[in-house]
Amino acid sequence: MKKFATGKGTAKKEDMAVAIYKRWNKEFGTNDEADAYVLAKIGEAYHPGLYVEGLTAFQHEVIDKLRNDGSGRRRAKKAG
Repeated sequence: MKKFATGKGTAKKEDMAVAIYKRWNKEFGTNDEADAYVLAKIGEAYHPGLYVEGLTAFQHEVIDKLRNDGSGRRRAKKAG
């Protein structure tokens, strides 16, 4: 989540708030709300049927790792 928002997986909460404001022009009253917003943005980018314009290289990297489960192999699709 931190890397998707800031480009650094070790970012502090304050850095997250600044990055969210700069990238998406959004401010939140709590860190939990900011985290939820970034998770929603990750969900949009991850969804195969949606095209999200303007993703950065580090955001693509996060999505690729999620899709490949970090092991270089694609996750098996669940039945149903």
